[in-house]
Amino acid sequence: LAGAGAGDAAAIFGGGRKRKRWLPLESNPDLMNKYAESLGFPTAMYQFHEIFSTEDWALEMIPAPVIAVVFLYPIKDSTEAHRAAEKERIAKDGQEVSDKLYYTKQTIGNACGTIGLLHAIANVSDLTGGDVPLAPGKWWHSFVSKTKDMSADDKAAALEADEELEEEHKKTATDESAAVLETEDVYTHFIAFVQKDGCLYELDGRKDSPINHGASSKDSVLKDSMKVMREFMARDEGEIRFTMLALAPAAE
Repeated sequence: LAGAGAGDAAAIFGGGRKRKRWLPLESNPDLMNKYAESLGFPTAMYQFHEIFSTEDWALEMIPAPVIAVVFLYPIKDSTEAHRAAEKERIAKDGQEVSDKLYYTKQTIGNACGTIGLLHAIANVSDLTGGDVPLAPGKWWHSFVSKTKDMSADDKAAALEADEELEEEHKKTATDESAAVLETEDVYTHFIAFVQKDGCLYELDGRKDSPINHGASSKDSVLKDSMKVMREFMARDEGEIRFTMLALAPAAE
């Protein structure tokens, strides 16, 4: 499955200005690892692994500890209704958000795969209080260092202006092993789950802010993320276009 910003950029991201459109990325762990490594992520330490099912047998196949999860889901009426209700609830009740959390808005059409990776990798990196070292001089290290103290909107503007990332995204989307899509209109979307300061956060560049899903720990990221992903699936019973990738220790 491939993920995109879904449909027309103006309809999804708002405003009248025509946004950039990228080609959608496939939710493929081999491609994601190749992409992450090309930008300076240490795949000898951690890699993306496909989670084949929400059942315990599949979770037990993933090396521990899982440090982040990237989730692909279809955008439909049910997901948009939930997003609106969630926004209203947070506006009314508020929520706590760690100041260590790296979060960016998405303003580029079909960039959600790259932004899902950025949310996962930035938040597990040693630049934001995590344990994973990013290679100095490479894109991840340079971009996260440059933007970590920016607002979510300013991070998004920096992403739009970044030609190196756009080129690497294009290479990944058109890789010979990818299921390249002939259309830019793809109605599925990548998000990430990470743990910061004892809470699990959902990071979705289409939303106004990170979503705090409650208590979590370094040892329970997969279990806590799975609970939220099951809720996504329950809201769209019968839908099968979900994929899950765990960022976890590299397989020996």
